Amino acid sequence: MWHHRPQEQLSHPLLPRASLAPQEMWEVLLGAAGRVPLPLAGQTYGELLPARRCAVTESGIRLGGRHYDDACLDEHRGRAGRFEVHHHPYDLRQVFIRLPDGLLHAIGWTQGAHTWRPFDETVRRSIVGVLARRDTGAQPDRETTGRDGGAGRTGETAAVRGTVDGTVHDGAGDGAGGHVVPESGGFGTYDAHAEAGQW
Repeated sequence: MWHHRPQEQLSHPLLPRASLAPQEMWEVLLGAAGRVPLPLAGQTYGELLPARRCAVTESGIRLGGRHYDDACLDEHRGRAGRFEVHHHPYDLRQVFIRLPDGLLHAIGWTQGAHTWRPFDETVRRSIVGVLARRDTGAQPDRETTGRDGGAGRTGETAAVRGTVDGTVHDGAGDGAGGHVVPESGGFGTYDAHAEAGQW
C-alpha cells in the first residue's frame, strides 16, 4: 500500500538516502511535535460510519427495508449509478448520502417518527416473525386450558402464566396475590415480579 512504501520526497536533508514511507514519517513527526486532540465535526461523524452503494429512486433511498427521502435528492432521482450512503447500524433515523458536491447530506427516514417510542425495533422484529410464521402456516405457541384449570403452555413461561376461562392469571393460577388480565392473543402481559422470581 502507498503509505507503507518509501517515498524519495520523505527524507531529511542530512539523511538524503534514507527515504521513509508516509506511515514512518507520520510516526517520526508525531514523536517530535506530539498531537492535539480535536473534537470531531458533524461531517466527520458521517464519514466514520459504514457505507454502502445505493440507488436513488423516485421514492428516495431504500436501505434495510426502510425508505429515506429528502428534497436534496430530487435532481438525482432515477439516475443511473449508485451513491455512497453511510448509515449507523443502531440509529435508523437517518442516513448520510454523498452527493456530487462531495459532502454528506443527512436524509431522514420517511416513517421515522415512531422510532421515539420505546421498544419499537423489538416490536417490529416480533411482527416480522409473526408474519413469517403466518406465511409458513406454522402455529404460534398458545396457552391451553386443561381440565384442572391449569395452563398447558409451551416455552419457559408455562410455570409463570396460565389461562382459565379465557383469562390470563399470574403464577398462582387463582389470581391470589397477583393480577388478572384479559387474554391478549398469546403474547400475555409482562409480569416483573414473576420474572424476578426466576432469577
